[in-house]
Amino acid sequence: MALSTLGIGVGRLEQSPVLRSTSSKPYQRLAARQPAVTCSQDSGPHRKTDAFQRTVPKAATLGSSPTQETTKPAADKEPALFNWTKQWYPMAAVQDLDPAVPHPIKLLGKELVLWRDAQGWRALEDNCPHRNVALSEGRIEPSNGSLMCSYHGWCFDGQGKCIAIPTAGQMDRKSEESACNSKRSAVASYPTQEKEGLLWVWAESGPTSFIEASATPAKSNESYASWPGESKIKWTFERYVRDVPGSFDCWVDNMTDQSHAQFAHNGALSKP
Repeated sequence: MALSTLGIGVGRLEQSPVLRSTSSKPYQRLAARQPAVTCSQDSGPHRKTDAFQRTVPKAATLGSSPTQETTKPAADKEPALFNWTKQWYPMAAVQDLDPAVPHPIKLLGKELVLWRDAQGWRALEDNCPHRNVALSEGRIEPSNGSLMCSYHGWCFDGQGKCIAIPTAGQMDRKSEESACNSKRSAVASYPTQEKEGLLWVWAESGPTSFIEASATPAKSNESYASWPGESKIKWTFERYVRDVPGSFDCWVDNMTDQSHAQFAHNGALSKP
């Protein structure tokens, strides 16, 4: 009974006007209105198709010419991002730095301390790992030129390694040596260099920072050396630093605004 019912149903569906309307005649009429899509073999990666088959480009193979579908235009490529930390920054005029005391500075939001040992100027994170005291409030140890924390006397060399813990050394020299060799007692160090009377600091620490810094020249003003008649010119200048409260973007806008000089600095730089 079920089979006969199914056969009747199928028979009725075969005579259904809906299926009769899906014959090839309507598509033939539609194809007559639209031009057929044909491509020669030399015209590219598309193959010859009829009006009802979608043209799909072949997969790019080695040695084939790139197509608009598979190659992204060069204009859409994202530009390389500027890395602010892998740069040299002039932090102070060397003549203004007293080598007998540490100096606190701030670079890209990082609290650093500048100090000088026998090898030159150093830059460390301005934070003792023992009790988070600012190392810039410490002093230079006369016996070895290390930077001493003013709280418990921890001493650090130019690479940021702790070389002395007085309270531990008084009880056990081995425990002091073990504590000094621990990474937890070290302070992050930053590359430095003196150039054109300025102390420059590389804004990134880490095991590769000194290698990257040595391979990157500081963006200093060296163009004057190539001026015509430079050997006949006597260069005289005086460096000065003026600390004024203000945001970074505000002072960049001020320094690049050339129209304010004759008014704001009347008589000093120019006249209206």
